Amino acid sequence: MQKRSIESRLFEVVLKISGTKKDFIQASRIESILKKDHPFKFKVFYPRLLKSKLTQTSINGLDILSFESSHPTQHIVYLHGGAYVFPPSLLHFQFCDDLALKTQSKIILPLYPRAPVHSHKEAIALVIHLYSELLKTIPADQISFMGDSAGGGFALVLAQVAQLKQLPQPKHILLLSPWLDISCEDPALKDIDPLDPILGIPGLQAMGKAWAGLSDPKDPQCSPLYGNLKGIAPITTFVGTHEILWVDSRRLKDKADQESIPLTLYEVPFMNHVFALFPIPEAKEVKDKIIKILQK
Repeated sequence: MQKRSIESRLFEVVLKISGTKKDFIQASRIESILKKDHPFKFKVFYPRLLKSKLTQTSINGLDILSFESSHPTQHIVYLHGGAYVFPPSLLHFQFCDDLALKTQSKIILPLYPRAPVHSHKEAIALVIHLYSELLKTIPADQISFMGDSAGGGFALVLAQVAQLKQLPQPKHILLLSPWLDISCEDPALKDIDPLDPILGIPGLQAMGKAWAGLSDPKDPQCSPLYGNLKGIAPITTFVGTHEILWVDSRRLKDKADQESIPLTLYEVPFMNHVFALFPIPEAKEVKDKIIKILQK
């Protein structure tokens, strides 16, 4: 039986004490989040402490952050998580900064429009335009898609939309605890819910509906689990067994296996949602695997 690090145990305690899950299970908190008439404000976290070169640009009205190593040999389009409602966090900054250096990459983080003010259609249009612009100067085999949580779902949507638009596929798709079915109707979610100290079904369903807008939450451009996988770039998924979205990753693996699609799934025992971003040994193991994948 695989042992769990002391650091991950302590971090889970911190998550429980912080009350993060209340945003996803308490009706009043969920309502307050989704009543906002403007998106949650974005903040640049401690730029002087970053070791990579941080720049902020804009393409077609889409603000973009870039974390760049001294001599990048590849590019990663990173879609941040946050239930399609919250902006990138300090953990995202630290993760992208570290990954840029360790993979000799330029990490491109789009600050895509978020619910409840915006829906998936606006965000997809802007980010697919960004990808098409990147392809004008960068070969597709030097670009990978990556994302965590909602951003993991978005990364897979981006690959599926690229295929529909007959754009070349990226080198690889890396998904960290991805949210792949925003309807959250799978009964198996309830079995894992007590183990997850971050996410809750009621909040996910409400935020998912806000992201879907007038579309069905099971529309493939909202929930890529229902989209086409044939012709998509190779996929690698990392997920913990103590997170609700473990169900999504298992369903995606089953779908890929049935369709003979190359997909590698790493299921890490006891880990919480987006554990790959946490300051714990298990996250380092994930980064080491990502580095090897990108160096192939």
